[in-house]
Amino acid sequence: MNSNWFKIIMKLNGVQYGKRLLLKGVPVIYNSKGARLKIGDDVTIRSSFLSNLIGLYSRTIIVTRKRGTVVEIGNHVGVSGTTIGFAI
Repeated sequence: MNSNWFKIIMKLNGVQYGKRLLLKGVPVIYNSKGARLKIGDDVTIRSSFLSNLIGLYSRTIIVTRKRGTVVEIGNHVGVSGTTIGFAI
């Protein structure tokens, strides 16, 4: 799946993202109803073994699972094989 299709899926899930979001590979990004997931400008999310020079063995996962949860990733951030989740 290319990143443009995945960005449409993110929008349908209520994920807000800024300018120049770069997705390498297929991350798991899910926003629960009533939660807020916001990704800033100039963010790179790497979820592919070939996109990371030191190797990568798991996809990036960013999820909110409970109403009222707020996860914000700022501007100029890069993540590789990272899990960010809030389920309490």
